[in-house]
Amino acid sequence: MGLSAEIERTLRTVLPTDMHGHAGQLAAVLDNLVRASESNGRYPASTPDPSLLGALAGRALRFSDAQIVFGPGAQTGDVTIGNVAGRDVVTVNIYTGELRPATPFVHRPATLYLSTTAPASPQVAGLARRLRLRGLPVASTPSTTSANTQTPLESAAVCLLHVTAARLKNRAAFDQDVKRIRDESQRRHLPVLVLRDSLTTRRLYPSLRPDQLGWVECEVGEAVTQLDQVAAQALQVTLLSRAASLINAGVLDMGFYTGAPSNPDAIVPALSLNWSELYAPQPPDPGPVRYPPPDEWRELLLPALDDLRFSLGHTSLRCINLFAFARLAACVALGYSFRSVAGLQFRLRQGEGWWETAPHNSSLQPLDLVPLDATGDSPDLILELNVTSPRGKLSRDVSHYLETSGLAVGQRIALERPPPIGNQIDAADAQAIASQVRTVLQQYSRPGGVNHLFMAAPFGLALMIGWHLNTLTPVQCYELPQGGGAYLPACRIT
Repeated sequence: MGLSAEIERTLRTVLPTDMHGHAGQLAAVLDNLVRASESNGRYPASTPDPSLLGALAGRALRFSDAQIVFGPGAQTGDVTIGNVAGRDVVTVNIYTGELRPATPFVHRPATLYLSTTAPASPQVAGLARRLRLRGLPVASTPSTTSANTQTPLESAAVCLLHVTAARLKNRAAFDQDVKRIRDESQRRHLPVLVLRDSLTTRRLYPSLRPDQLGWVECEVGEAVTQLDQVAAQALQVTLLSRAASLINAGVLDMGFYTGAPSNPDAIVPALSLNWSELYAPQPPDPGPVRYPPPDEWRELLLPALDDLRFSLGHTSLRCINLFAFARLAACVALGYSFRSVAGLQFRLRQGEGWWETAPHNSSLQPLDLVPLDATGDSPDLILELNVTSPRGKLSRDVSHYLETSGLAVGQRIALERPPPIGNQIDAADAQAIASQVRTVLQQYSRPGGVNHLFMAAPFGLALMIGWHLNTLTPVQCYELPQGGGAYLPACRIT
């Protein structure tokens, strides 16, 4: 497939349906712009429908040979072209064909520049991990640079200046770092957080007064909760300061990953939550995948999602375009974090199409409800949602888990596709199933109980189910390990 065809196919995934007829024309223009940038020539671009550029404003698209960024707001019509590393960059005004000199290429997703002299300290390592889980990877210094390569500070969305007593002892070096950060902050309004690490204000202020520079001051010590607070503060500052460039007409392109997809999307998300490190096997575990235990969900992952929802709640966000490759429990947790009561919608890429969340409809009952034998007299409920496995297989897997775990529940229900089971479900099927799951949980939940959710389903449906949940009764999710084995408890939604 040629580059023009690849561009057209990607444009069709992000443009409204009524604009698909113009995607070919714009793809041809962009293909020529890419070729012009490779030869460093001047290309007099033809003028496509301006509404197309408005619909693409602020987006970044990635292709096999290039990355193309459409200017937002007042820069609508500006197209920035570079390779995936952000080099060989030119900016073309698509209305006039004017080729301007290379401008700084803003990498996405947003990164945080961490200025520290103690990168291996437990506080810094723990903070960096929490920042990554919230979609703020920490920028690292490249081993080599060139004229077309930005430094981590120049490409960062926010800077965090880590200050310790040991660092203040080398006053000259500290002052030099502060000056470099101050210059960059003044050049492009870069938000800066000053992190006092086991350091009093009395010890810091003779060297630096953050309030006089308009910088945010925060503190961390031995307590883990302080790391969460600083990570949340850094995320909020970043999203509020970058909202105009991250969110286009109320829509945010977001990535969500618990592993590496085999076929990455062409879209470059404005914000990416990459949790792969918590799903990677830890020595001496030889398995292909590990699964975060309940304590990691409680202490790391669910707080990260809560912080993301809180920070985005102060922006104009109305819809998330989600590009995901994630485990089912993680999708339920993400959907719940932005649940329907928050007034926010999801459009998620599922296969070659898009699925959208839809309001609850209690009349929809596409699946067969199959009562199963209880294992006790507790108020707990087991709900088994089987969409992708052969009929009855999920129930056998759950029965095996119950035999080994000793979990006692007063009710056990399965939702199964009615025979004959045909092709994969589509968006309308997923919307109906998500509504039915919510209805069943509302009807069968008992006071004081826990709802235990086992699923064999597409990740998009898992996200829709989470989006529909209310937690008058807690929901405990489970994961079936890759390659088989017994179910493992994952997140508990409360």
